[in-house]
Amino acid sequence: MMRMLPECGDIEEINRIRRFETEDIAKRLGYIKASDIKMINYPENPIKIFNPSFLVFGNVFRLYPRLVFGYYKYSNAIGRIDLELNDILAGLNAKKKLECELTLYPSNLMDFFGLEDPRAQLVNKTPYMIYTGRTRWFFDKKRPKGKLKTTSLIAKSVDGITWEKKNYVILDDPIMNDLSFIKNSVLLPIENRIYSLSRIQAGDSFYAAIYGILKDNLKQKTTFCPIPSESNKVFIKEASFEHKIGWGTPPIKISNNEYLLFLHGVCNNLLIYRVFAILVRVEKDLKITAITPKYIMQPKEMYEIYGERPYVVFPCGASKIDDQVIISYGAADSFVGIASFDLTELLQILDKNRVC
Repeated sequence: MMRMLPECGDIEEINRIRRFETEDIAKRLGYIKASDIKMINYPENPIKIFNPSFLVFGNVFRLYPRLVFGYYKYSNAIGRIDLELNDILAGLNAKKKLECELTLYPSNLMDFFGLEDPRAQLVNKTPYMIYTGRTRWFFDKKRPKGKLKTTSLIAKSVDGITWEKKNYVILDDPIMNDLSFIKNSVLLPIENRIYSLSRIQAGDSFYAAIYGILKDNLKQKTTFCPIPSESNKVFIKEASFEHKIGWGTPPIKISNNEYLLFLHGVCNNLLIYRVFAILVRVEKDLKITAITPKYIMQPKEMYEIYGERPYVVFPCGASKIDDQVIISYGAADSFVGIASFDLTELLQILDKNRVC
């Protein structure tokens, strides 16, 4: 049995607020399918494209989707598609082939069997991407203790075009020995600290949405190396009606010390993926201050309902654009989806459901 992690204080109160209901307030802006794109630096096109993140540079909407080229060991990569932000806001409509560049692909022990679910974000104005790597031991039935099936890797960029792999996340040894997965990670930079928000798994138990504090190792100039976390805690747990939950999008700063994040929850019965949101306040520590009592998005369009993995909306990217929040998400493990939320409406829901 894995050594128990300490819990943040308001977990039970938070889950008393949550209900197994949905009020879908997401406006769909469109989707991209694999046949809409053309690879420009790789000799074949993917068969599936989904679970994207993005960064905005002026009017450039730089999209980073997960690409599947074949199902032999399901080895994925991450691409880059440059779109115009105005076209996204007007409603995505791929009238011509979109050029896609293979940006990150397997190259080391920590992502040897594929790269999944990127989360791109600016940390002190510098582009970073944290993604899930399927390690060299992903398919190893005799995997040694302390060797993970997946872990979170961090890449750094100057312009969001060329990326350098810098670090991979590890937890302290007593926890690592019992772990099999670290995934669904985002970064939350606060002054001289950086929180790593992740989901870990030991056996059949999901420690959904735990966090650790990373020191300022991101600034180091050394080559690819491990980056240890500390002060690991269970931050939020699945509700009674959920099989598991996990982090979705990078944080969006709402005020000087409060951030908006989207998460996903997977229900017990049909294992449907839905979306909810929280506000996090930064004081001496991280603390959840508000939560949407209902899910705010669930599969309803046909491209979200049916695909390689039916009934999935899986948020990976988010950015505040004027008075709305744009998110990118995976739809049924087969399509890239783009949607928006009215920020005022969303914050009103959260303000009515304050935890503290």
